[in-house]
Amino acid sequence: MGLEPAGLFHTHPSNGDRIRGARLANEPGLFDLEAPATGLFSNFAVAAKQVTLLHYSDDPGIPLGMAKLMPVATAPALEQ
Repeated sequence: MGLEPAGLFHTHPSNGDRIRGARLANEPGLFDLEAPATGLFSNFAVAAKQVTLLHYSDDPGIPLGMAKLMPVATAPALEQ
């Protein structure tokens, strides 16, 4: 992530400008949550599956047809 400022023709602040602005504001975060982050999503399982599929297709380039994803709780136990 580059921290260079936004250019003259950019329509949004750069990451660096956003970080600098947040630090200069010196304000606390928007909220404080003591519960698991899964509570922030109305259907966490769907969001997690979509992000996981995007990761496997984009980052390592695994074809989605080869991905056999299942929740960890239902995955078969690995033999040691």
